[in-house]
Amino acid sequence: MAEEKALVVARSNKILLYKFEAQGLAEHTSYEFSGTVVNLQRVAYEKHIGGKTLRLDAVFVLTKNLDCSLLGTNQYGLFEEFSSGNIKDLQGKARSPPFHVVADVKSRFIAIHAYANSVKVLPLKKGKDKICLQNAFNCRIDQN
Repeated sequence: MAEEKALVVARSNKILLYKFEAQGLAEHTSYEFSGTVVNLQRVAYEKHIGGKTLRLDAVFVLTKNLDCSLLGTNQYGLFEEFSSGNIKDLQGKARSPPFHVVADVKSRFIAIHAYANSVKVLPLKKGKDKICLQNAFNCRIDQN
């Protein structure tokens, strides 16, 4: 099976998935959010089907109002929300977008620098056929 190539683009409150075809790029599917998308991050994961292991990609999406989602694609190639949440803190001084977002290369966590003096860490849980966000925690940054 040939590896499919795709391009994910954020436009305002929507992300679009384009597939590469012989004629060029063709829009395949889209997904809308309640806020403006400010960051996209690729998250690799594995799916086990009938003794075979498929290497797939999910997309972590962060909006301006700090809503986050982890999206993958279903068997029809349409976006499917694996998990979502909001990472707003009741305390702390929020930074202005763009936020620094890093996904661990082994897909164990996503780190977001959305507040002054702290980094929000979202652990990732790998299931049999998808990957999900877990409860977030803060790591304090002391600047001396």
